Amino acid sequence: MLRWTAAGAVTTPDTVQMRVEPHFPDRLPAGAPAPSRRIGPAELRDNIRYFTEGLDTPRSRSCRALVLSGHGVATRNDVPDAIALGRKLGIQWVVIHAGSQELPRVDARWMHGRVNRLVVPIHSADDLDTASQLAAACAEADVSVVFAIDLRSKILADLPRIARHLDPLGSTAMVFTWPFPAHQRAAPRAPAPGEWHTPLSDALAVATRTPTLVRGLPACHLRSIAGPMRRTSNRWYVDADHQQRDALLFLPDVVVFHKPDACRFCAHDGDCDGFFSEYLDAGHPPLSPI
Repeated sequence: MLRWTAAGAVTTPDTVQMRVEPHFPDRLPAGAPAPSRRIGPAELRDNIRYFTEGLDTPRSRSCRALVLSGHGVATRNDVPDAIALGRKLGIQWVVIHAGSQELPRVDARWMHGRVNRLVVPIHSADDLDTASQLAAACAEADVSVVFAIDLRSKILADLPRIARHLDPLGSTAMVFTWPFPAHQRAAPRAPAPGEWHTPLSDALAVATRTPTLVRGLPACHLRSIAGPMRRTSNRWYVDADHQQRDALLFLPDVVVFHKPDACRFCAHDGDCDGFFSEYLDAGHPPLSPI
């Protein structure tokens, strides 16, 4: 099922992501506006109803996957019951994107039977001990863990060490993600062209037990690195200011990738999102079909 947007046709999502808390310092800045407040407990339940039974019509597509994000989401008292409601209404897959500052307080036991996956952000080597403890707790609760490793400049030197530490923890994947373009003054700095290649290559080489994925970089920039990639799937994006009918589409309302026409002839066109025009304009190599 397709949906027409100003950027052309996009796939109608069957996933909804709800940013339930306004404070989320771990997120990769993109085009989503900063919400003015949190989503309250009643609003959270109402949005879950809307994106499940509310979209179960011949002209729409109900959601089967729910992603909850925002600093504090994994420790909010109303979240377990909201997820239970979603399960009753047809949600089959639940992902929590927790904030790094709340990770020491996360009790994975409540997630058993409710949450399928916990995404754990890794911003520095200082996060490794907490990540180890949480991975063990999630294994006991039958919750899979994905480590989201930020490719911001400040972490590059530690990438091989981080990958070596996380590799034996039994996670589902390590995802290395390039920062989205951001225009905020305090936005994290993306690596300069050529700065990231060696540390990322070394990190992928030491991850021998855990599947790895690289997001945000085009295939042609990764051609000498054995890093699997996958195109970004679309989703509804909800925050306190964009609820139910006013929800955004992740593609293209939040993130816009650039792919020139020549990319249609690339062997990896089906796996590659392209790149961000802001970085190409800043001097990163142009996209070149493989």
